[in-house]
Amino acid sequence: MIQEFQHLGFTHIGLENDTLRVVFLPEIGGKMTRLENKITGTQFLLEPQNDGGKYSPAGYGADFEQFDTSGFDECFPTIEASEYRRLSHPEKLTNIYIPDHGELWSRPWDYDITDEILTLSITGFKFQYTLTKKLFLRDNRVVIKYSLTNDSVIPLTYLWSAHPLLKIKAGTELMFADKINEVFINWASDTSIGAFGDKIPWPLIGNNGQTIDYSVVQPQNLNQAMKVFTYPLRTGLAGVYHPQQDEALLFHFDPIEIPYLGLWLCYGGWPEESEQKHFTIGIEPTNGRPDSLSEAVKRGECVEIDAHKAHNWALEMSIWQGKPDVRKFHNSSSST
Repeated sequence: MIQEFQHLGFTHIGLENDTLRVVFLPEIGGKMTRLENKITGTQFLLEPQNDGGKYSPAGYGADFEQFDTSGFDECFPTIEASEYRRLSHPEKLTNIYIPDHGELWSRPWDYDITDEILTLSITGFKFQYTLTKKLFLRDNRVVIKYSLTNDSVIPLTYLWSAHPLLKIKAGTELMFADKINEVFINWASDTSIGAFGDKIPWPLIGNNGQTIDYSVVQPQNLNQAMKVFTYPLRTGLAGVYHPQQDEALLFHFDPIEIPYLGLWLCYGGWPEESEQKHFTIGIEPTNGRPDSLSEAVKRGECVEIDAHKAHNWALEMSIWQGKPDVRKFHNSSSST
């Protein structure tokens, strides 16, 4: 069942079956605002962190930190603010700058509802492309089918990253089908953890004279935040397990199309200039690293799409009662 309704001045679109309820805001970056287990009432996504807990339109180039910083957005064609560079000509300056979190989160998306499928789409602002995602529910899963078309006469280089911010509690466990032994640092609020480009062990990380297991969510009063990336994965499966309610959320993806995971671990360490610190994590399947497109081009860890060509990929999110054994899952989701 799909319902379209108005709430607090915005169009909301809800998809429901016996197990799941998900809600999208086309006017606010096509954001997924709710991912709810209807049986238990658990909401897996972080709610708005701004004063009043409300959504408001941003506009291209707006400061991401000043808005709701919640739910599930898309980052494209960069994750952090970056000069645009092309993978085929990495040395060439373009003087084209892409804002923080990219072009999509701050702008309204078009939408269409047909046969229990919600289609959200948007065209580029500084670049000629169309990104479409088709969404539907299948039992305990949200299925998202992405299609990117380069509408230009020249190739387009890009990073894409899912950007779901999750509700957590201290003790929530991070789960990976692959054994993760080390990660790449993009940023850490505490320099004792490391600096950009450092390769550090996972999950036991040295921190001001102590060793912390970062595969378990730490208390908010740790007052730290970091963004790290895995190395290329063999198995496209990761998620979180909430022992307090004995429920799990998993992300399924094809590691050939989406070889990396970004991990945003925020335990009271961000925003740096705000008194209202966040408590959340992001499990972020991505086709490249690090957060800056220009840096990813230098490393050759991003994607280029030829003129008038299309790239397609998929992501599934599934909810589970109990703790699933992620090591026993297949390499990719059934629909990719």
